Amino acid sequence: MQILPLPSSKQLRVFFADEFSILPETSNKNQLHLALEKERYEEASRLIESENEAHLVECFQGKEKSYKSCLHTIAALRDREQSTKLCRELLQKISIAKNREYLLHMTTVEELELGGKTVYAVVAAIHIAAYSGNSGVVRLLCQEYAVDANCSASESLEEEPKKGITALEWAARKGHTEVVKELIASTADVNVRRPTDGVTPLFIAAQEGHTDVVKLLLDNNVRVNASRDTYGATSLYMAAQNGHTEVVKLLLDNKADVNAMMHTDGATPLYIAAQNGHTEAAKLLLDNNANVHASCTDDGSTSLLIAAENGHTEVVKLLLDNNADVNASRHAGGTPLYMAAQNGYTEVVKLLLDTNANVHARCTDDGATPLLIAAHSGHAEVVKLLVHNNADVNASIHRDGATPVFIAAQKGHTEVLKVLLDYKADVNASRHTGATPLYIAAQNGHTEVVKLLLDNNADVNASRTDDGATPLYAAAQAGHTDVLKLLRETVQT
Repeated sequence: MQILPLPSSKQLRVFFADEFSILPETSNKNQLHLALEKERYEEASRLIESENEAHLVECFQGKEKSYKSCLHTIAALRDREQSTKLCRELLQKISIAKNREYLLHMTTVEELELGGKTVYAVVAAIHIAAYSGNSGVVRLLCQEYAVDANCSASESLEEEPKKGITALEWAARKGHTEVVKELIASTADVNVRRPTDGVTPLFIAAQEGHTDVVKLLLDNNVRVNASRDTYGATSLYMAAQNGHTEVVKLLLDNKADVNAMMHTDGATPLYIAAQNGHTEAAKLLLDNNANVHASCTDDGSTSLLIAAENGHTEVVKLLLDNNADVNASRHAGGTPLYMAAQNGYTEVVKLLLDTNANVHARCTDDGATPLLIAAHSGHAEVVKLLVHNNADVNASIHRDGATPVFIAAQKGHTEVLKVLLDYKADVNASRHTGATPLYIAAQNGHTEVVKLLLDNNADVNASRTDDGATPLYAAAQAGHTDVLKLLRETVQT
């Protein structure tokens, strides 16, 4: 049974049992609506007792051209004792059976939190009560007025709506354990799945970290390994993703599949815990035989690689202590060391090097090494660590021959360049075109870099092989007067 608002009409139409019926509509809130809204409970109780039935079932226009009854408002009251009391008083006062049925089952639109954002959602009184934690109202509706605990008329009003939301899901989302108990006692299906994506109440409770709700569902024979249809994420995956350690433990104790993979990319609970830096969750998973070597199906990333890429030092240490392969690479060849070097995570780089990471490992697509990418990103401390551990200071990119010195000069990373030159990097190593570090620094106007290169005996007259252009020419063409002055002074001496 669902409200079908017709904004042009002067009356509210509600669909029920294959026929239309009419409840009175008011353009303004009546006295009862206002008393409930202002939480004037004694006044509301007196009005319920004194007003006629037509007044009690009046509905006013709410959000998104929906209509709202006083029962909807009562179900959402913050005072749970008053919510139950007023709900009972109202329903006892309604003598016409169809009026009562319409109030019990009609939907309205409310603004609710869903998935970390506020959305409009279609809800009936039972959904509102479940969302608001009003367990007494839920009990009253289900056990005394035969409202279906599995009513799935609720849905979000989004571009991609979530349909078939039950009261159990709303209660699980908000962590209302007592409401969940009442719904289960009223034969709510603990394994109900949203038809749009297969999400279950356990999935939601695990995602939100509501440990008591998760325990209650597990105690009532919920399917622990049910996964979301669209991605294949399980409740354990969601708990691990959000670092809900107690929930992770509960699920594992109830035989959750520790290595269940996402359908989309093969990511496991350990992978997502590592990605988000949840050390305790990762430890629990490893203690329960999570596969430390599992890799994603889309790009080959391992848990160690993703932890290194995101700079999660403690997770990296944990994984290495559990024999993770320090050199396992993505399909394109990037290793944990490469990713940590790229992002400047010095402590992670140190950990990996201390565990015999291959400092010379190259990406398969362009031959880039950890040193090359660290130089490119300007991470001087990482560069220092790598060269101290015998990284090849003159290793070059396959496609164009650029060396770490060339890249640092190109990007203007003076401190990186100092480290490389201190470790005897070739100051004149050129790209395949013949362009030298001095040439590219002059072209880009990096005055301090040009000075440093000249102080380290860079060849001021080295020219490109394809057109003979020199650093002096490049600086003049680009209009870098300070660089031009430095180069001219060097040429003259």
